[in-house]
Amino acid sequence: METPGGIMKVILHNSMSLDGSFIGIAANMELHYQAVNSFGAQVYMVGSNTTSRESIEQYGETVPPETASDFQKPVRDPALSYWVIPDTKGTLQGILHYHRRFEYCRDVILLISDATPAGYIEYLEQRNYGYIKTGSVHVNYREAFKQLAQRYGVDTILVDTGSRLGNVLLNEGLVDEISLVVTPEILAKNNRHLFEGVEHHIRLRSKKCETMPDGYIWIVFEIIGH
Repeated sequence: METPGGIMKVILHNSMSLDGSFIGIAANMELHYQAVNSFGAQVYMVGSNTTSRESIEQYGETVPPETASDFQKPVRDPALSYWVIPDTKGTLQGILHYHRRFEYCRDVILLISDATPAGYIEYLEQRNYGYIKTGSVHVNYREAFKQLAQRYGVDTILVDTGSRLGNVLLNEGLVDEISLVVTPEILAKNNRHLFEGVEHHIRLRSKKCETMPDGYIWIVFEIIGH
């Protein structure tokens, strides 16, 4: 997409089974993030459900109490990616420091809207989190991406999320490439599929097909039309 700084590339990435399921799959996270890191994106974007307290606890982790250092921006290698999280409802209040402390995160930036609670915005400002406010109720992603380019010098965004956010971006025509690590399995028919919410035909061109260890395959498609 065109931005004030030039051309921005948005890459949608995920792991899925051969039949498109993304929940309950035998995901190989080492291979998943090997693919993520290969793109060298300045922004790693993930949904608020993926970063919620419930998701953290599912992996056996707990959110530690805040300390004084959590109110300051971290000073990290500028080569690291910003973590950008849409959170218009303020569901991550009280736990953002858990993500900010991650050593491979340059810092966390929130995408919010006019409907975001004032208390959540105050929470972000007190802790020096960057945020971009667009849209009346939901995030206006096209405008948010333009502001990421203008304010942070971003030219590549990698979106690593489930179906909801990814499908919204596809439906709004904001995705340039789709990157998938395909797991060697077919799941039950009642499983949720990665592209279940796509509303229109999307034409693709193959860009990469790479065999990975243990039967996994990494494929990348370029979107060429709708």
